[in-house]
Amino acid sequence: MWHTPHPQNFSRRFLGFRPTPAALFHGESLGRFHSHSSQAFSTCRCNASEEATWAAPEDGDEKIVLVCGKTGVGKSSLINALTGTTSAEIGALEVGTRAIASHPAPEREIELVDTPGFYDVEGRTPEGVLKEMAGVLEEYHSVVYCQPASDRRMRLEDQQSIEVLVTALGAAATTRIIIALTFGNEVPSEETLAIKIAQTRALFSDAQARCIAEGLWDERVEGEEEPVPYTETPPVLEAVVCGIAGDGAGWEDELCSTLRHVSTGRAPVPLAIKWASLRKMGMMDVEPRAPPPPMELVNEFIEAMTGTFSQAGADGVSRRCRVASPVAIDGMPSGFGSSFCCITEFEGAADSIEEGCTAALLRGSAVSKVVMVMPAGEASVMRVDNGSVPRRRQAKSYQELVSGKWKVKLGDLKSGLGGGDQADTFVLTGSGFQSSSEMIRDRSVILFSNDVEVPTVLKRET
Repeated sequence: MWHTPHPQNFSRRFLGFRPTPAALFHGESLGRFHSHSSQAFSTCRCNASEEATWAAPEDGDEKIVLVCGKTGVGKSSLINALTGTTSAEIGALEVGTRAIASHPAPEREIELVDTPGFYDVEGRTPEGVLKEMAGVLEEYHSVVYCQPASDRRMRLEDQQSIEVLVTALGAAATTRIIIALTFGNEVPSEETLAIKIAQTRALFSDAQARCIAEGLWDERVEGEEEPVPYTETPPVLEAVVCGIAGDGAGWEDELCSTLRHVSTGRAPVPLAIKWASLRKMGMMDVEPRAPPPPMELVNEFIEAMTGTFSQAGADGVSRRCRVASPVAIDGMPSGFGSSFCCITEFEGAADSIEEGCTAALLRGSAVSKVVMVMPAGEASVMRVDNGSVPRRRQAKSYQELVSGKWKVKLGDLKSGLGGGDQADTFVLTGSGFQSSSEMIRDRSVILFSNDVEVPTVLKRET
């Protein structure tokens, strides 16, 4: 079985040079990219006899392959490269597949099914796309999820598309999904390709973990009152870096070989959309719940962002940490319709966040800032940065920080009351609270930045 090669072999293996035997990813080399990296880059084995060349299928049946992904990520281009035709329409001005279409590739013994993006330019909803798929398809053998290597950073719709796909297809698809990193020929940096694979695998891992945690994959057994919990560990997804048709890199054969590997000798999977799971996760156009009163929504947001979070560093010891806790403002005018929270961030190498936070506060390396949260709309809140707390006014320990008794004087805030130069509007969705730069979920906080390709994922500890 072929696995994604070590970064040093990317250029030779996938980008047009002479293919060489694949080296292996090791978890420790990419641990800095995501908190789930130890799982996502477990050591794998392969040998020189497993050449990345097209092998004729043993069972002779054409395998049905769903080609999924956002609009404009190269799904149709990939299909044309594998079929050797231009049957999948590609528009220079109008990006995106408009309808589900089948494209046979008889010489490769596969049938590729092009699907519209979940969040496309025509405004299709995920529910609409899934209904189209369920209306024309009964089963599939494997899924190719296209993710562009050339995108500078992961976006909110990347996460949403993967969450919808994983939730809709259910546990049966976990061993059938392959990541196709499209436009790999446009990315000369081997490290960037490795990062993009790590990011995509991590989003799938997060989506799968959420389904398991919510009990969506538990099995109902006849005669049993309670469902049987899902206890399996979803496998690490195969990933193939793809270029352009006929570039000599051999990615077409590598992708097809991987497709055959996950489907040969296995029965097709019925395309049974998990509508109940999608409704439970708030991913369908269902009747929206009435938004809570303004201050109740503010309190719900404060509760969501409160806690301790961390991300392991590259060495596996040091880590970036965040402690968010409600804070009282001494000198606050009465009747002010807002709440306050203190966000303290630091780098720590201690075994526990509590110890690391206290040590960072004492040596002055922790940064504490106060944010004001106020109603912004029917289902949204605004978080305004009121500036950092002077060192002399910071809490002296983790326990004091989270005690609920620590106060900050209004006059000590750099920006004053509501005078911050940074404000984010967070909208309440089925996945949590989302803004353009941050996503606050039940078990993590994801930070996005235009200056950094890799989103920062802070895992909830408490």
